[in-house]
Amino acid sequence: MKLSKPALQLLALCQLAAGSPCKPSSSGSSIVPAATIEVLTSTADPTTTLEATTTALSEVLTTSFASTTVEPITTAAEASTTTTSISQAPINLIINGGFEDVTDRSSWKKVTPDGDLLAVNNLVYSGNKAGYFNGEAPSSVEASMGIKQDISASTLEAGKLYKLSAWYMLPQSGCFGLFLACGYGESTFALKTELTPYTMTYSQAERTCSWTQDELNRGPNVQVVGDCFRVQFFLDDVVLEEVV
Repeated sequence: MKLSKPALQLLALCQLAAGSPCKPSSSGSSIVPAATIEVLTSTADPTTTLEATTTALSEVLTTSFASTTVEPITTAAEASTTTTSISQAPINLIINGGFEDVTDRSSWKKVTPDGDLLAVNNLVYSGNKAGYFNGEAPSSVEASMGIKQDISASTLEAGKLYKLSAWYMLPQSGCFGLFLACGYGESTFALKTELTPYTMTYSQAERTCSWTQDELNRGPNVQVVGDCFRVQFFLDDVVLEEVV
């Protein structure tokens, strides 16, 4: 069969467009690949997810910032309520314990009329002065000798512990013991500290004391005393303070 020219042109165009013998289409489906449809559809989901994530992240950041801001304020408030207490040192109840006040002729006195009590400026432990006692029994019989200081009963409390301490030097002793002691009236306590005799350097002696109310009523005192034929001693920095 001989084709006309228009028919030949139509056949050529059909082959060029399809790359195969021209035939009628059997369906009306799209020519866009199915895989491309899935990719394009999935891009809609990330858009929604991104918005939700952004909102959640914003909430977290807001919460964290608010929490961080509150904590320093609380810490500052706690610090402002902190207080510091300073404890006071115990008070020395001895008057003129270093014998520095040479015009004071009433704080220290002799236990008995025997012997002499002086303030000296040589052979001191500290400061410029020290107490010096030199005594000898008036007969061949030993006598009670030494010095004492009366303590105001209003500065003491019955039953409380007090520590008595003193620095001393005892170069000469003809005593049946020379003692650092607490007492009341004309008596001394049975518990007392004996001073080491024949010492040419200062040593410290200590004694813990306590008075009953009856003893306080009879007049508390501290003493350096002994029964002696003769005695010489130096005394410095005498302290009586409450045990805390």
